[in-house]
Amino acid sequence: MIEARRSVGALRPGQAESGDVAAILQRTADLARRTTDVPIELVIDELPPFTTGVESEIIGIAQEALANAVRHARAKRIKVHAAATRNVGFRLSVADDGRGIAKERFGAGFGLTSMQERADRIGGSLTIVTAPRAGTEVVLAWEPPAFTIPTP
Repeated sequence: MIEARRSVGALRPGQAESGDVAAILQRTADLARRTTDVPIELVIDELPPFTTGVESEIIGIAQEALANAVRHARAKRIKVHAAATRNVGFRLSVADDGRGIAKERFGAGFGLTSMQERADRIGGSLTIVTAPRAGTEVVLAWEPPAFTIPTP
């Protein structure tokens, strides 16, 4: 039931829980820990300020990537890392040491498509690195739009 609620909640862009991104990532990891025996490490470094609407897309990607790792990876450990990058950008990584995504299944699932659509909506880049028996890493890189001075 918990997993179903989390999945349904992740489908609702713009309906982010109240609180900042770090707090929501912490709650997301805590919830996932209740559904698995796999250790989940969460590392949150300093985060940049986010523009309106970006937070819910980042959280949705984190929730989906973490849920996929818990459900499908058969991992021995999972690590979620969120941090500011140079020039006030943002990087989110969800990595596991599980079985990887089979070539014939890669891109076939709704979750992978959903994460890509969320990244596209905020102008981010989503990269998925996977190999058989070597795990999977989902990486979101986001940089805020460049500040431009309006012309008179």
